[in-house]
Amino acid sequence: MNNLTDKFLQTDYEEVYTLSGDSSTAVVRSPRTGEFLVRKTVAREYGEIYKLLSTLEIPNIPKVRSITDNGEHSVVIEEFIPGMTLERKIEINGTLLEKDAMKYAADICNALEGLHRKGIVHRDISPSNIVIRSDGTAYLVDFGISRVKKKNQKADTEILGTAGYAAPEQFGFRQTDERTDIYSLGIIMRYMLTGSAEATQISGKIGRIIEKCTQIEPDNRYLNAVELKKLLGGKKAFNIKAPLIAIAVILLVAVVAIPRILKIEAENAAQEYNYNAASGNITSDNVASQDSNTSSDSRSNTDTGEFATLEKYEKVQKGMTYDEVVEIMGSKGKLDTEYGPEDGKISTYVWYGNTDRTASAYVEFQRGAVTDKSAYYLE
Repeated sequence: MNNLTDKFLQTDYEEVYTLSGDSSTAVVRSPRTGEFLVRKTVAREYGEIYKLLSTLEIPNIPKVRSITDNGEHSVVIEEFIPGMTLERKIEINGTLLEKDAMKYAADICNALEGLHRKGIVHRDISPSNIVIRSDGTAYLVDFGISRVKKKNQKADTEILGTAGYAAPEQFGFRQTDERTDIYSLGIIMRYMLTGSAEATQISGKIGRIIEKCTQIEPDNRYLNAVELKKLLGGKKAFNIKAPLIAIAVILLVAVVAIPRILKIEAENAAQEYNYNAASGNITSDNVASQDSNTSSDSRSNTDTGEFATLEKYEKVQKGMTYDEVVEIMGSKGKLDTEYGPEDGKISTYVWYGNTDRTASAYVEFQRGAVTDKSAYYLE
């Protein structure tokens, strides 16, 4: 780096830890704001892609903050996505459920839709270049070998990409385009479900989607990310405020309605009891059985489910220990993401509202204490 660039980076950013063996990518912190960012050094020709990205608003990719040219290289400062790479997530937790794989793939389609609209082809969609943020959203990162599609060009000038995930045309057969990324995303879906990029038979709707994505001939794949995303569907993630408002309305209705319902039920029960007593059909065993069933039903309705999970989550506060959070949530969380240096590792645990995972509460810990939390609710 030249002296001016060196001085700028040393003054404005402190290196926290590296993300690559050659130190070309590192997490840095701004002393002025305390914000964590990513600094990466790329060949100047690829810096042009980052300059283009800095002018665009595209979902599910890191926002580029600044670019400094330095001789043959460009230094990029971009948004830091707190989370775990897809590769690491599957190493820790194993393969994914089909609906989770489809959701992550739909998230990446959001990114590809915006990129392809501007003619940008990522060319390196791999498990290490997808980050699952602590709120469960997938992000596409690392545009170090991305390119802009050019008219009337028969093939790429360089053979680049990750073996096993790169489309056939990336090996010099023809120019890469949006269908190149569609191919790689198909391999990613296979990897999420099987833990391997190697071809294997996958049944059902997602199997048919993967098969079409990974056709050797680009013309036989999906035309674009919009078409693919429609087939993937995916459930929309809502801000936590929406379900909490719904909870408040339900509680308000309950406060007004339950006393009236109980009164009616009590009157009906009394009438039925009087009728049965007069008929000689009621016994002490029947009464005990009814009381037991009522108690059991009451417990199952109040102690489980998505609303109960979100209500408990609201009681979690920054600074609490993991054991304190477990006591509030009523169970141990599942490790979802983990990143950072050993002496300051950040771990995120998730609590699901039910087996369908329609409500999820995420709590982030660093050095044994809560540092952040988030939650989402799916339609």
